[in-house]
Amino acid sequence: MVRCKTEMNDEIMDMALDLSLEMKESVRRRKNSTIALGLIAFVEIVWGVSSIIRRVSVSNILMILLGIVVIVIMLNLKNIQRSTLRKMQKQMDPSLFSGIREYCFSEEGVHIKSQMGESMINWNAFRKFGTVGKYLYIERTDDRFVVVDQNNLSKEELQEVQQLLEKHVPAAANA
Repeated sequence: MVRCKTEMNDEIMDMALDLSLEMKESVRRRKNSTIALGLIAFVEIVWGVSSIIRRVSVSNILMILLGIVVIVIMLNLKNIQRSTLRKMQKQMDPSLFSGIREYCFSEEGVHIKSQMGESMINWNAFRKFGTVGKYLYIERTDDRFVVVDQNNLSKEELQEVQQLLEKHVPAAANA
């Protein structure tokens, strides 16, 4: 059993946000949006150019400009998604993203204690794990993350946590 504390801060929140941007569902949405926006931009630009060939008008020029704007949006989808997630975070209860989280890793799962309350997350509720910089993260099946500052663990504690993760979180998910 390993106990540790991690203070929730902006760095952890940014890392969790970046992790959620790389989740399969987020990547799939961006890919589908890129395809749709690319098609829309192509149609608008082709239609605008073909219309200009017949007759130059403000509406035809606006059609081409709109196509270019759609391309710019398409190329910035990840930044737009990041900005949207940040706005959503700011609208949520700040106590969800602040304070100190206490974690207890055991054979049963991860016990989490925060200013909001306590919960026990069984190992089958975790999808995968990994590290980003000095942080160890564990992705839950409900698309949330447990984030632990590895600097708050001794070498032996970190090794024990990693052994628990390797034992209980499917190895195929971490390949």
